[in-house]
Amino acid sequence: MLGRAYFASGRYEEAARLAESSMEILSNDYNALIPLINSFERLGRKTDAERLRRREVQVLQDQLQHFPDDVRARVLLAAYLVAAGDKDGSVMQVKIAVAMRPTDANILYNAACTYGLLGMKSEALGSFRSAVAAGYSNTDWSTHDPDLKILHDDPEFRAMTTAKTPKAT
Repeated sequence: MLGRAYFASGRYEEAARLAESSMEILSNDYNALIPLINSFERLGRKTDAERLRRREVQVLQDQLQHFPDDVRARVLLAAYLVAAGDKDGSVMQVKIAVAMRPTDANILYNAACTYGLLGMKSEALGSFRSAVAAGYSNTDWSTHDPDLKILHDDPEFRAMTTAKTPKAT
């Protein structure tokens, strides 16, 4: 949690130091590794980020062997498989995750991100549309999310991210 807080507040050096000092404890916690990987990337420490990313893939695969219904682990693995160059494995994991939780806004958003990273624009847009329909509301972030860059100029995406909820009177 401290690593996430450091990352969210832009304190990447502190998050990276925390990562280095606590890897033995955190090495099997896939949720804890994410902000540490992101911090290394923001600091330009690509080698460290890649080392942790490879570890994250192993941890996620182990998690799914023991707990195949862990949908969050599955959708995270899909995104990491993109970086590893395993498009087929990534798509398979996304499809399974969405089939397991077809109305979960966060899973659908992550599916859109994975499809965006894969360059699959129509699938990314469809998943984003489903995420919004399921209640995803952090559309401001999605307009800056690099995983969705493929959609940033799309008119339908822009309409969904600029639509305002009417105020109650």
